Amino acid sequence: MNTKNSIAVVLCLMASSLLKSQNINYKLLQNDPENYIPKFNLNLEFMQLDGAFNNIMGMSFNAGVWGNVQIAPRIGIDFGARKSYLSFAPLVNKEMAGNTDLTAGAFLFPIKKAKTKKMQVVLSSSRGTNKMGETVETTRFIMAPGTKLKFAGVHAGVMYKRTGFDLQDLIKDLDDSKLEHTNYTTGGIYAGYIFRQLTNLVLDVEGYGKRFHSVAREFYADITYNPINNFQKFTANPLDEKTYNTNIKNATNEGAIGYKIGWRTYQIAPKSVTGKKFGLSGAFEAGKRPYLGWFVSGSVGLTLFKK
Repeated sequence: MNTKNSIAVVLCLMASSLLKSQNINYKLLQNDPENYIPKFNLNLEFMQLDGAFNNIMGMSFNAGVWGNVQIAPRIGIDFGARKSYLSFAPLVNKEMAGNTDLTAGAFLFPIKKAKTKKMQVVLSSSRGTNKMGETVETTRFIMAPGTKLKFAGVHAGVMYKRTGFDLQDLIKDLDDSKLEHTNYTTGGIYAGYIFRQLTNLVLDVEGYGKRFHSVAREFYADITYNPINNFQKFTANPLDEKTYNTNIKNATNEGAIGYKIGWRTYQIAPKSVTGKKFGLSGAFEAGKRPYLGWFVSGSVGLTLFKK
């Protein structure tokens, strides 16, 4: 069978599966994201990867928590704390620190609107092996109309980061091995736009029982300003702390402005609705930081508290 025929068969199978799934009867139990606007949400990150292009040695695997608290309608605070359990820097030099990330801020959503849209509600998922011995995951779902509650607003806050830093990734002509390793500490503020989308669609599906699509998704885009940038002098370094920092900053000519975009998702409905005490959560962030340069981070975890 040629490639075109293979693609056609796959598309036909997908269409047939979708049509069959739509013939399944279901009863609407809930379609009310308005009742599940997060008042307190806490998520555990058991694996977060953070890496910067100007500091490959500082790449780290982290654990942490993040979440938000509503203090008034459409107003709240959000927070995050992460600490590395594996970082390459301390493995190379014991004086080098692992990774620590802290953030705290506030958000305001002046814009709110609701929209009805078809949503994917998963009925079942299974793994198997095809005739070629490849592992295949099969997901059965239906599309059902539900309400998406959308918010748009602004947020701002403070941030702190400390990490081991190999300066040879930043200063290419560095020729003194006593100067190459340091601990970099930076602090500053961020501000930008944030968007939130909530759904809580619960169905009683014939042959499958209760199934749901209950989730929050957030996207943000920020400008950052980091006036605090300090490089720690190690014992093998003959320079005094001030001269050491001045030399690095003169050699790099870095500014204090950066930017970042991010996305995160978490579950909003409690166990009484979903039948699950915990839910999956995830986060992704990318951008540019002073000295560290371009960076990317991503995580998977669990929503621990949904209120």
